[in-house]
Amino acid sequence: MIMTKFLVFADSHGYLRDMAAVISENEHIDDIIFLGDGVRAVKSLKEEFPKKKFHFVLGNNDRDLDVANFAILNVENVKIGICHGHLFKVKLSLHELIAHGEKMGLGAILFGHTHMQMLEITKSGMLVLNPGAIMGDAYAVLTVDGSNVKAELYRI
Repeated sequence: MIMTKFLVFADSHGYLRDMAAVISENEHIDDIIFLGDGVRAVKSLKEEFPKKKFHFVLGNNDRDLDVANFAILNVENVKIGICHGHLFKVKLSLHELIAHGEKMGLGAILFGHTHMQMLEITKSGMLVLNPGAIMGDAYAVLTVDGSNVKAELYRI
């Protein structure tokens, strides 16, 4: 089985320089997850990095009709839910987000919106990750190895 790594970003709000630098510095990571608020600008990075695979979801400030609000990535033996988080009211509580992820049988759920890095494992074993805002120099690396999933938080 091959280990799969993702660079995870959220909340660029159109500011791409640091995201492009992190992608360039991590040539060995082929998959990029962007959790909303800046999708239109981040889509332009696909041209700059044509060999990378980008996964997007809409944020509350995005107006792209061809991108979903929530998506599930099936990676090895793990289902990963990705969203911006605003529809789950994550600024108030993570209760709705976690309940949704557990109901769907996710191994991990990723969100943005709060601009604050967060990483925890629920009692059921689901990984809950917010990479923070890339416009605030924050991102994460998510690793899936078989049925195991882990994440690391970074600052530029």
